[in-house]
Amino acid sequence: MPIVIKDYIKGFCKEYNFVNLNGKQLENVKTEVDNKVYELLVNRLLVSVEIERQIKNNILEIGTGICTYLKSNNPYKDEVEFDKFHKKYCDLWCGGYKDVDNDKILSFSVAQMVVNMYFKYLYCWAIENGKKRYFVFCHASIDTYILNRVVKDKLYLEEEVMKNKGITRYIYWFHLDYEMYIRIQELFRSEEYLGRLYKGFSPLKIEFVLQGLRNNY
Repeated sequence: MPIVIKDYIKGFCKEYNFVNLNGKQLENVKTEVDNKVYELLVNRLLVSVEIERQIKNNILEIGTGICTYLKSNNPYKDEVEFDKFHKKYCDLWCGGYKDVDNDKILSFSVAQMVVNMYFKYLYCWAIENGKKRYFVFCHASIDTYILNRVVKDKLYLEEEVMKNKGITRYIYWFHLDYEMYIRIQELFRSEEYLGRLYKGFSPLKIEFVLQGLRNNY
């Protein structure tokens, strides 16, 4: 039975109270997403007020960059162009913040979560407002659950396929670096993976499905 991606997106929007998007102005949606991503991140971190302010500013910068892209008439033509755009905003975060114990808290693993969550929310708006072509090459946000489903679970790919793509079976989400992250996105995009269940899906769409399976919607 074909996977109906809109069912999973609807479930996500309901869970996170992100609704009534049809016809909503992008700038209004941006403000809502800024606040949602900020709350998601700050609630997980123990940081000073000054660091919270810097985090908020960076989220605003990410949102502005993505919204400028959506207002353009030039959706990215391939994965290479999009991956560069994505990395630019991940690099904005990495290594720049420390928690109250002076330990770095925004590793690449956290940065990709923030950037991908922003794209994920805006995709929900885009499919209701004729902009989904801008999200064709979007990534899946990588967390422990996604790693367990995709990297460690033989249900999807034989171990030899993963080995050929340079993906180890023992990856911890918080230790994820850019090189391994991109290998996982390439795995999502590969015919070996897509051919099983997700033909024609972007990594972002696959993430919607996997999250829906986890949360039963």
